[in-house]
Amino acid sequence: MRHILLAAAMLAAGPVLAREELPLDHFIKHPSFLDVKISPTGEYLAATIMETQDRGGLVIMRRSDRTITGTMKLAGRNFVNRFAWVNDERIVLSVAEKDGSKSPPEGTGEIYATNWDGKKQDLLIGGRKQSSLEAAKRKMRYEGAALIDGLIDDDKNVIVQVWGVGDESGSFSSIERLNVYTGARSKLARAPMRRPQFVTDVSGAVRFVQGETTDNAAKLYYRDGSDWKLVNDEATTGRAIWAVGMHHDARRALVIAEEKQGPNAMYAWDPANGEMTLVARDDVVDPFELVYDRRGVAPVGVVYMDGAPTLKIVQKDAEEIGLLRILMPNFPGEWVSLRSFSDDGKLVVFSVSSDRNPGAFYLFDRNENKATFLLAGAQWIDPEKMAEMKPVRFVARDGTPIHGYLTLPPDSDGKNLPLIVNPHGGPFGISDQWGYNPEVQLFANRGYAVLQVNFRGSGNFGRAFERLGYQQWGGTMQDDVTDATHWAIKEGIADKDRVCIYGASYGAYASAMGVAKEPDLYKCAVGYVGVYDMQMMYTRGDIQDSDYGINFLEEALGGGKENLQKRSPTSLAEQIKAPMFIVVGNDDVRAHPDHSKAMRRALEKAGKDVEWLAKDYEGHGFFKEENNRELYTKMLAFFEKHIGKGEAATKPAASP
Repeated sequence: MRHILLAAAMLAAGPVLAREELPLDHFIKHPSFLDVKISPTGEYLAATIMETQDRGGLVIMRRSDRTITGTMKLAGRNFVNRFAWVNDERIVLSVAEKDGSKSPPEGTGEIYATNWDGKKQDLLIGGRKQSSLEAAKRKMRYEGAALIDGLIDDDKNVIVQVWGVGDESGSFSSIERLNVYTGARSKLARAPMRRPQFVTDVSGAVRFVQGETTDNAAKLYYRDGSDWKLVNDEATTGRAIWAVGMHHDARRALVIAEEKQGPNAMYAWDPANGEMTLVARDDVVDPFELVYDRRGVAPVGVVYMDGAPTLKIVQKDAEEIGLLRILMPNFPGEWVSLRSFSDDGKLVVFSVSSDRNPGAFYLFDRNENKATFLLAGAQWIDPEKMAEMKPVRFVARDGTPIHGYLTLPPDSDGKNLPLIVNPHGGPFGISDQWGYNPEVQLFANRGYAVLQVNFRGSGNFGRAFERLGYQQWGGTMQDDVTDATHWAIKEGIADKDRVCIYGASYGAYASAMGVAKEPDLYKCAVGYVGVYDMQMMYTRGDIQDSDYGINFLEEALGGGKENLQKRSPTSLAEQIKAPMFIVVGNDDVRAHPDHSKAMRRALEKAGKDVEWLAKDYEGHGFFKEENNRELYTKMLAFFEKHIGKGEAATKPAASP
């Protein structure tokens, strides 16, 4: 078995070769496959797909010969959000839609079911705008839902969360059992709060509900029977606690709790007496993701992202941990994730990915001790030609430790390079992390070093670190990005005369503020679907559409016209020396296009150089491949014009 696994791994991870300039399309094409799950008996495989028309769907194939037996395609920018095999005949799935490539998917409220052969495709719940209007005419309540639990021991029903569309923030959702053949539903519980998230146990019983109130304080409730019991209120305790599953002793639950200082920790919580026992905590970073048992209920391991991912074992004798111990050594330098199991546990679908590998799926047959390659998410990517993502750490000017990542062009000596500083979006609770990033890989392939900075305010380093960024837009958050740039220059990585800054969303704000506050440090700046006028954040976009959003803006940004104005790049255009390239999606509902237009006007009024790219029918990031092709062609030309092209490639680009 080990020999077979090693042979498979060597296809995915090998020594980095000399840089070959690859076709642009390699980096802008959507992945073909996003996830793969095996049917209960192991006869079929289902995979979520992405098409060049920027829409998603599901394809079902026979495991024995990989012949396609059925498909389900979704219209528009819709994707399969979650899906589950209910039995070998029937699959249930929920749908999500993205405003743009830089925004998270939002559930549409639709629940579909389809058979293995693509027949009997039924919309069980939802219908969106047309159905909503029709329901209003009939004075009916239009509903949306999300898939919560596939109920591994039930071959007809799943658990869904149901809400009334049009009610503020999803109203007080209920959780219901849904028959995937008939659409019949039975209510199990109703949430005691708005915007809830439910957690079920191995039997499908609803045990927890959690979420935030309008003051953005997290609440956690427990239920054993019919009544909800308040476990934690952040407004009272000063810490948020989230339930993540049941302990393997079937008596306690596992929760993630914020700490006043340092990273978050995992605890076992006893509902009988409320006692919390520490299970796992890292010295530097929060729990990044969890490894669950094959029923999807009990976490058996915690993954931490301190540079590259590492695994902390929670249940030593769990079969899933045993599997990872077998599989992981055969894929050195990569990360193995267990994706799905047949009911008897003998067939396991797992994925392998890394900073240079966008992901591939394998099937492990435990009877034969054999792993077989199934699908690659982006089969046109050769990991051997990609660049390594190196974790870095430095100390900011006030002594705060700051982490980040440095990606160097393949075959580079890492010295005196043109540098692109790339602050992430968000900004709060979001972090750059180790893994394949097509945009970063494109820049590295063209000869640029890329520096990503987890400035204060970023996630993954605990509550206190995130709160350090509150009301520090343009302040210490920006100083961290500046200090990172100086660090790269001091270390000899970057040529001080060839540094540009580029970011999307909040990263675009940080890029504009970078060239405003440090006019001699950066030679150019790119702002992509950004916000540039902090007062406008209270009047444009979707954040201020709810009480939650307004309260968040006041807490995280601060108020006061003068205070907001002095931290807005639109007010600082006179200080900017470096040319800017501004990119906007005209249908962006998160970073309203008026931000970009205001920034452009301010720069032009100040007599500054500004390039402009705007696209209709694009939102918070471009989706269409033709638009991304134009975007990155112009962006690369912009970088080359102002900081020069990186070292020449060893070979000319191959034909697409």
